[in-house]
Amino acid sequence: MKRDDLAHHLNEARERFEPRWDDARSAHVRAGLPARAKTHRRRRVAVATAALLALGVVAFSLRPATSVVTIEPLAQANVVTLERTATLERFRVEQHGAWFDVTPNRKMVRVEAGEVVVEVLGTRFLVERVEARVHVVVERGVVRVSSRGAVRTLETGASGWFPEPVVESPKVVPAPVEPPRVVEPLPEPAEVVEPKPVEPPRRPVKRKEVAKETVSAPTWTALAQSGDFDAAWSAMKTAPAPRDEPAELLLAADVARLSRHPEEALAPLRRVLEAHAKDPRAPLAAFTLGRVLLDDLGRPKEAAAAFERARSLAPEAPLAEDALAREVEALSRAQSPEVKARAELFVQRYPTSPRVRAVRHFGGLP
Repeated sequence: MKRDDLAHHLNEARERFEPRWDDARSAHVRAGLPARAKTHRRRRVAVATAALLALGVVAFSLRPATSVVTIEPLAQANVVTLERTATLERFRVEQHGAWFDVTPNRKMVRVEAGEVVVEVLGTRFLVERVEARVHVVVERGVVRVSSRGAVRTLETGASGWFPEPVVESPKVVPAPVEPPRVVEPLPEPAEVVEPKPVEPPRRPVKRKEVAKETVSAPTWTALAQSGDFDAAWSAMKTAPAPRDEPAELLLAADVARLSRHPEEALAPLRRVLEAHAKDPRAPLAAFTLGRVLLDDLGRPKEAAAAFERARSLAPEAPLAEDALAREVEALSRAQSPEVKARAELFVQRYPTSPRVRAVRHFGGLP
């Protein structure tokens, strides 16, 4: 092929693979530039927005978590905050005790006292260290108590002592078994003679039976703290009177009412109200007194007064709502003319309470 023909073919191929840059193509490219610039701007805005969101998430995570717990320590109490995050709050009771009021939330609240752990999502409860034991009282809601591998649930108005004592049965040492006595036969006499009386062989003296190991009987408080209220009631009959302090008086009342002796529960509950009215457990004692008088003894007029006392001792506490509702019920059973006014007071203070319907019924409201 000649050189001129080869150059001609190369020029034709170049025109086929390299489009010409004419005026029409320039106009087409210029028309597409704004759209491309707009696309680039959108990408930059999206990247900036994502960065701001990421910074916001980091800032939110670095912000201290808001607490959902209100702590009311008892006298000389020592409560330490261990952890506070968006999903968990942990506290430890070092000395004495405190009331914990937990606002219902998805956040878990955990209170530790020695080897006892109390977990809740929303409630009001007391954790109190008394010597080597921990006393838990639930005023509202439900708590879960873990101790020594055992888990126990306490609901409104319930209480318990932890760790629960393990009562071991006494060990019995069996008496030694005496080996059988072998008597060898007497030899035949060589001649017939008058047989002499043969004294029976002396029996060996038996060793005294080993005494059983003595185990001191558990006290009524230990039995009550383990949940055996019938045995605790029996032990209380021969034990000294309960000490004049709220925890033991409340425990004595629990033993009496839970062993089906409600009349005997009145004295310790009233003693708490008389001698320890400023103690944080006094409203619970008044509320329990009202329950015993109304539900167990059928004395609604006295029960209404006890529920009113519980409200007056803690007017802003969550227990006040339940106390006023039970007061309306007691006044209704006593056919008191005050029932309607108390029912109207309840509806005014707690219009969204789940007890409104029952209160309206007992108060005769429409």
